[in-house]
Order: sequence, then structure tokens, then C-alpha cells
Amino acid sequence: MRSVTACLLVAVLAMSLAPVANAQIAYTDFSSTAGMILNGSAAQNGNVLRITPNLGGQAGTAWYQSQVPVSVGFSTTFVFQMAPASGADGMTFIIHNDPNGTAALAGTGGSMGWTSEPLNPALTMQNLLVVELDPYNNGNFGDPNDNHISVHLVPTIPTTVNGADEYYSIAQAIPPFDLNDGAAHTMCINYNPGTLDIFLDGSATPLISVPFDFATGATTVGGVALPGLTLTGGLAYAGFSGGTGGLAMDQDILAWTFGPPGACGSLVGPWQVNSPRSSLDLNGTVGTAYSPAITTDCVGATVTLNAGAPAAAPFDIAVTFATSIPAALTTAAGQQVNVDIFSPTLFNFNGGTPNFAGILNLLPHPGAFTFPVPTGAPLLAAAQQLAVDAGHPDGFQLSQAVQANILAAGGTQTLTLGDDSSVQIILGGSPYCANTGVVFYGTVYNDFHVGSNGDVTFTAGSNDFTATALEWQTQMPRIGIAGDLEPNNYGTVTVTSNGNAGLGDWMTVAYAGVTEWGTGGLGVTSFNVDFHGPNGHEINGFTTDGTWGATPVVGGMSLGSGGTHPALVSFDGLNGLGLQANVSNTDSVIDASTFGMLANTSGWTSIGFPLFDGSAYIVQ
Repeated sequence: MRSVTACLLVAVLAMSLAPVANAQIAYTDFSSTAGMILNGSAAQNGNVLRITPNLGGQAGTAWYQSQVPVSVGFSTTFVFQMAPASGADGMTFIIHNDPNGTAALAGTGGSMGWTSEPLNPALTMQNLLVVELDPYNNGNFGDPNDNHISVHLVPTIPTTVNGADEYYSIAQAIPPFDLNDGAAHTMCINYNPGTLDIFLDGSATPLISVPFDFATGATTVGGVALPGLTLTGGLAYAGFSGGTGGLAMDQDILAWTFGPPGACGSLVGPWQVNSPRSSLDLNGTVGTAYSPAITTDCVGATVTLNAGAPAAAPFDIAVTFATSIPAALTTAAGQQVNVDIFSPTLFNFNGGTPNFAGILNLLPHPGAFTFPVPTGAPLLAAAQQLAVDAGHPDGFQLSQAVQANILAAGGTQTLTLGDDSSVQIILGGSPYCANTGVVFYGTVYNDFHVGSNGDVTFTAGSNDFTATALEWQTQMPRIGIAGDLEPNNYGTVTVTSNGNAGLGDWMTVAYAGVTEWGTGGLGVTSFNVDFHGPNGHEINGFTTDGTWGATPVVGGMSLGSGGTHPALVSFDGLNGLGLQANVSNTDSVIDASTFGMLANTSGWTSIGFPLFDGSAYIVQ
């Protein structure tokens, strides 16, 4: 019966999944990147195509797998998003016939993945048209400012010192918003032979309209005539590039369509958004047309459903014990259904006898109300509201879909760490949901900071790459094995909540396969830092491959400036000698090597601190 009524609801809503008309490329989101060739840092990230992550020194490109017709004209629309506002360097849309085809990838930083600085012909694309979205002023490239869109025509290997030089710009403009403001923006590029027009966020007036032809070229802003591109059969590759340098940011493509010339396409995102006629949220979480509204919290947390619609408007809320779904169905007027109406767990919020399509029971909306979500046990649920709206083409208005993930203690997160950076871990928050803090030298901490260079610190993060015993004795409390590591390029760093081992919430920070910075992957080292594990606090699982160079390393545990500091120890010399006692529970236990990895001729793998402080320790 449920399948019959669900099918009836489909019919009542007059829903269909309609691709963009005549599109040769159509991605309503990037939940799948099938058909795309990704190079360098470019990768799928959830429902988006991430050209660069928020890490320094990245370069990425993403090309559609086959060439598309461009010389006869085209229209392409894509949604992009860049953040944070302090980041760099920028991203591009590119049409090219570079000899490297879909493998084309160039330099990092201001080179944005398509050129190089200083110019390196082997690391520079050619035979391309580039639309730069540039939120950073690279003076060496002649950038006009720190927020501009520039169209570059590069028919051959550049002859300037820096390949992305504005010498090759045929048009420049300042957008009406900051390119890296964190919001999702739409760019439409229309090319009809002789003219290239660029529109932003649905504007009817182009921000840029420049004379250009793939066959004959264009004139730069500096008055230099440049030839057109060399194309075979009027075909070229299309896609995106981006780069980061000393500053970094996430640079994402959320949706993309490419097709014959015509009016700008309207990209309908896969997620419905709220409106004054129908709104739903959990604890105020609001999604976008390209990102779902997901609220993740821990068992016992307070989670409140907030619903809004005009008073007395007939409404109901469809609820499932399942995830929300991107573009599960699309109404005739373009609204998105994001709950699974075919799920056997589907039920309606209002209860009672259904009076709409055999599923929903439409009752007068009170105008606004709240409802406490039960969080006494783990829960996965999604909900979406329908409110009757005679003024809407569909006759009703959908809210965004909300999803609640209520988690029990225990969970793992792989951290994204830039070079010389740290990430704060909130123990009571998701996905860890720890019930107690970490006891460290007698103080209970509800958070700690995981550093990219191998130390876990309290009260503040450490971004220092020059490990010294003096820093461990005079700065913040910490534990670990610290050196100048490169987890942004080699290895992984994860944090796991393992439940309670009888001594408190057992947390593990795992450095797996991390390497000595600047060596191209040498000095492969792994270890864990356990808090409240079966052996108390412990550094365990230590291995290194013997290729570590001269970078200094410090390991152990210290209260920092608030502690006492006996002489440095040798873990290598203490291996197998049993429990060691210090004079004070505020004592540090530190081994240090100023010219390379800690000594380990005896094969030690762990240093345990059974009392959670420096009063006693054991090397094994």
C-alpha cells in the first residue's frame, strides 16, 4: 500500500527529472564526478568538485573527458564557491587544446594550475582561453587589484616572465561581490563567434563583453593583437583549474552545464531551500541549493525542529528514518523533494488519516512552532515540509529538507592539516561525543589541539616547525613526537573516540605514514597518542623507516611553562627497564635530538604515562 500511495504522490506533484536542454555537459552537483578527469589536488568532496583544498602549495585541474564544440559558439554556466576570505590564490574556467589534453596541470600559487612563475615552458599550458576568478593581488603578475575577473588569451607558450601575466588579458572587471566571500555564485559565459559575454548571479547585463573569436583572436587590454587558438574541427577541452600558495582556500565547483550557444542556463541546485511560505530547520541550520541542511550532534544534546509557514496554511511534514537525498524528485516548477518518499520508514508529522496523495495529512499551520527532537539514543532522520500556497505554480511550497544525525560516543575524523598548522578538537562535539574531558597533569581539558608537526597540545595550538626541548619546557602543555612533518602531502592524521576503557574516554590521535618536511616523502614515521587508553596516556605504535634526515625531533610529555623539568632522558636507553619514577607529578619526560630522529637502536615503540602526568612512565 505504501508503494502505491508514494506513486500517487509522485503523480500529484507532477514530478520529473529533466536534464538541462541540449546540454553536452550537465552536472547538477558533483555527487558523482564520472566523466571528469581530475589532476593534482582536484578531488570530489561530498557533492562538490574541490579544485584545491584549504592547504598551501596546491594546484589542481578538472577537465571534461572529451572535447566539446566551441568555435561555433557555446553557453556554459557553473556555480563556484571560494573561502575563506583571507585565502588565495584563485581558480579559472578554461577552454584549451593544450598538447597534454586532459592531463594538463601546471604550477601552484598565482599560476592557478595552468601556468608557472617564473615561466617554465614545461610547466605551462598553451593554446587556451582562461577566465580567471582572482581574489588575490599578485604584483608579479601585474594584477589590477585583489578582486577581479580577467580573461586571458594564450595561443602559444607565453613569452613574459610569468605566464599568467596580465599582458595576456583581453578583458578585466571587478565583480559586485568578493570572489572568496564563502557564498555560492553563478557565472555564465556565452560565446558567439566574435563576442564573449560573462554574466554573474543571473544578471541580465554582462559584467564583461569583449570582442573575441577562436579563429582570429582578440586585442589585449594593453592594445596588443593576439592570434586565435589552434583547434581541430572546432573542438577543445573544457574545465577548471586552481592554485594556492602561502595562503590557501577551498575552491569548489558546485554545478556545471555546457552546451550550444543561447541564453544563460538556469542551474537548479539539487537541494530545496527555505522560503517565508515554508521553512524548516534544526537548531537554525540552513543549507543552500548545493549543500544540505545536516545537523550532527551527540546523544543527549538539545536539538529543536523549527517550522514556519503562513498561519492557517494547510501543511504536513514528511519524515523518514534515513538520510536526505539530493534531487530525489523535481517538481514541474523546479522545487526539489529531498526525502525518500519510497522509504518504508516514511511517516507524516501530523499523523491521522492522510488527505493528500495518501501520505500527508494537511492541517492548518500555526504560523510557527518548535518541536524537541528525541536525542536519548542514536538517531538518523530526515524531514521536509509541504505547505499549500495558491500563488505558487506547483500549488504548494516545499521547505528545505533537514537531517538529524544523533551520535553515540565514538567516531573517527581524518584531519585536514596545512603545513605548520593545528586543528582544535572539541571532545564533547560530534563525531567524538566524549562524555568526559582529558585529564592531563591533574587538569581536565574539554579540548585539545592536534598539530601538523606531531604534537598534541592543550590551551592553544602549536604551529612551530622547529622542535626544541626548551619550547616543550616553556610553552603550552603537550605530548607526542614533534618534528617538521609534511602531513599535507604525505600520510594521514586521524582522531578517534574509542569509548571508555575504564579510565575515561579513550581518545586516539594517529599519525600514519607522515614524513620529514621537504624530502619528497622520506622519513616515513607513524605513531599514536592515546589518552585514557588501557595504559593511561601513551605514545605507542612508533615506527620510522630509517630515512629521516637532520631535522630536529623532540618527544615525550610536558606540562610546559607550568611544570618542572628534570634532565632530558633517552627512551632508547630506558627501553625494557620497567616503570620509571620522577620526583614530582609536574615533571616533564622529554627526549630530544637536535640533528635527526630520536635514537632507537633498542626498538622501543611506546612510552606510557599510567598516572596521566609525569610522575611515572615506562618505555617499551
